[in-house]
Amino acid sequence: MAESKAEESSQNPVGEPDSSNPDSKRRGRDARSWLIEWVIALLLGAIVSAAWVVTSNMTSAEKWNIPQVYEGDGISMLTWIKAAKEGDYHFFGLSFVERLGAPFDANWNDYPMPEKPFTLYLGYLARLIGVIAAANASILSAHVLATMAFYLVCRRFRWCRWWSAVGAIVFGLQHYIVFRGQPHILMALIYTLPAAISVVYLVFGSKRMESGSKNRLWCIGVSFWMGISNPYFLNVFLQLLIMAVGLNICLHRRRENLVTAGMSFGSSVFGFLVSNNSLFLMMLFAGTGANTVALQRKVSEAEIYGLRPIELFLPPTTHRWELFSGLGEFYKSQQSYQQPETLSPYIGIIGIIALLCLIFFAGKKMIQNKAHSVPLAFLFSGWVLLYSTVGGMNHALALAGIKTFRATNRYSVFIITMVLLWAVSRLHLKRRRWPFPLQAALGVAIVAFAIADQLPHDPRAENRERLQKIVDEDRDFGRLIESELPEGAMVFQMPALDFPEGGGMGKMRQYEPLRPYMNTSKVKFSFGSNRGRMDAVWQHYIERLPPRAMVNELRNYGFHGIVIHRKAYTRPDRLLTVLAQLGLQPRAISNEHDFVFVPLLQPNPQPQLPDLDQLTIASYGKNWTRLDVNADQTLWSVKWWTEIGLNPAIAPGEVLHVNLKLASSQACRIKCFTGKLDHFEEVMEARSTKDVSFNFTVPMDAKYLQFRAYGKDKESDADKQLEFGVNRIQITRLAAGATQP
Repeated sequence: MAESKAEESSQNPVGEPDSSNPDSKRRGRDARSWLIEWVIALLLGAIVSAAWVVTSNMTSAEKWNIPQVYEGDGISMLTWIKAAKEGDYHFFGLSFVERLGAPFDANWNDYPMPEKPFTLYLGYLARLIGVIAAANASILSAHVLATMAFYLVCRRFRWCRWWSAVGAIVFGLQHYIVFRGQPHILMALIYTLPAAISVVYLVFGSKRMESGSKNRLWCIGVSFWMGISNPYFLNVFLQLLIMAVGLNICLHRRRENLVTAGMSFGSSVFGFLVSNNSLFLMMLFAGTGANTVALQRKVSEAEIYGLRPIELFLPPTTHRWELFSGLGEFYKSQQSYQQPETLSPYIGIIGIIALLCLIFFAGKKMIQNKAHSVPLAFLFSGWVLLYSTVGGMNHALALAGIKTFRATNRYSVFIITMVLLWAVSRLHLKRRRWPFPLQAALGVAIVAFAIADQLPHDPRAENRERLQKIVDEDRDFGRLIESELPEGAMVFQMPALDFPEGGGMGKMRQYEPLRPYMNTSKVKFSFGSNRGRMDAVWQHYIERLPPRAMVNELRNYGFHGIVIHRKAYTRPDRLLTVLAQLGLQPRAISNEHDFVFVPLLQPNPQPQLPDLDQLTIASYGKNWTRLDVNADQTLWSVKWWTEIGLNPAIAPGEVLHVNLKLASSQACRIKCFTGKLDHFEEVMEARSTKDVSFNFTVPMDAKYLQFRAYGKDKESDADKQLEFGVNRIQITRLAAGATQP
């Protein structure tokens, strides 16, 4: 009977003292006991650190100064650390980055930033060891924090030290952290999840939730930290908290627990408001209103980035065992569309075994008509699957207009957290049936297997020399720029792109315009302010001017030079030739010719700011590139559809006049529309151009002018390679009753 009661309590742990463990009764929760637990947690962190350092081959100072990734989101993370290092990234108040967004200061307040405390920690660390080394340390920190947090939560439940330690190492080495790495390190901070799950369990069934109790204070404190950490994780945490309240009402009806749940919910919301205070300060006090363009999501992304349950069991292509990596390669080869986060949900062989045991155990209890003994881990994991899977609840919410949390594949980490906590609780119960030598051997085998399974070979082995070469060349390029310019000089970057998540152009990847900022300390750059506000939009207008007019405007604004990102252009030399005709010669070229610096002669000593009130186009959206650089500045599509964003300040009901010239390299039909409102459809011959103008009243949901190309005779998916161009586009606001500007 005692064994049965202990087993039941272990399925739904609520943090009560374990009567089967007299040692926990003797020691209780005094300071000496927890000092020992922290020492053990630090030792476990050291073990995980050693495993990561060896498998990642981070065994010298030189290797610590080579980034894991130096493109896309990897550069964006380095930039956040750089801004924190230079004191431009804040937890409270507004964050304006002084050396980005020239001639203004870059606004970083419209985009919700997760894990601000951790980013600030990395900024301080970068002052000691450098930005790239701090980024590498962030990966190690994610592993160590996850290990320590899991162990301490297990010990809070009074589970035995040995199996708590084994479970902590398996959790701390999760493939999820490895996959996220430097580019998504803020999404890899899963150390909050064991404590979050403990709050859910306590709200469900704890009998010690009276006012002032340690359990209540724990729940409120953990909930507040969830609020200031990661909004993605906060989303599911609050869902599970609501489920725990519902189960409590149905089964226990403990008023103290419900009060604690309400206080925890409020604490989480308060933490979120505190962490994202800049969003509300911009809307309420800066007089700028909400920026709905900075964070954009599409319904299709809920499907693209949704959780596919089969990927919980499929190893990544980087797995150290050929059979396993081959399985991942085969899976990816069979997909019609490969999104960047494919195979990230893998929970490891140990996690798979634990999950299957959980399913078996829960099924057995249901067959035995013991529904009260079904583990909470089973119920809550089932909900996470129902919510996160492709076509699940999140997809339905996206269809209803709630599209914020698109990448629900990331919620696989909730499942592995609950599964491993349940597994440790079961092994804790079984410990008395097995001699300790057997437990020790089994635990060591599990840890060794987890290291081999979940940590790949050195992920940078093949690219280390190439990455080092690119970083060194960027540093040389930065020194060349700063040697040519006075401190505080402004540099305009071409092409002009949106930030963040503005996509790349040509062969230039997203966020690459941040590389010059990363490798300088005294120069301001035009890229890097949150899209959707006109202080970031003006650069698109300047870039579209004829070269001579563009140069004159930049001089008037006080710019000292131009950095050209050559990979964005099909024919970058034509732009350099045009500038050379104006007497502007390159003075710094990176060794790989990624960047070219062209100084501007005689900038205005009393610079003026751009007149933002006259702007109508907010951005040249995705899927454009430039084939030719000349006075016409033609934008060519790289896909069969493209977008041009409108100024979000344009109110619904305003009438706009659009004038543009279409160009086509082959016979096709080009359609322009805004949502469900069609503007025109033109039939184009091969290598032809056509002038088009039209008026339209801005609808409620207008954000873009959208362009789409079809085959000349009929719509067909086979026509998605069609290329078309747009140049000389002008969008003008019309006065009431007017039909022409």
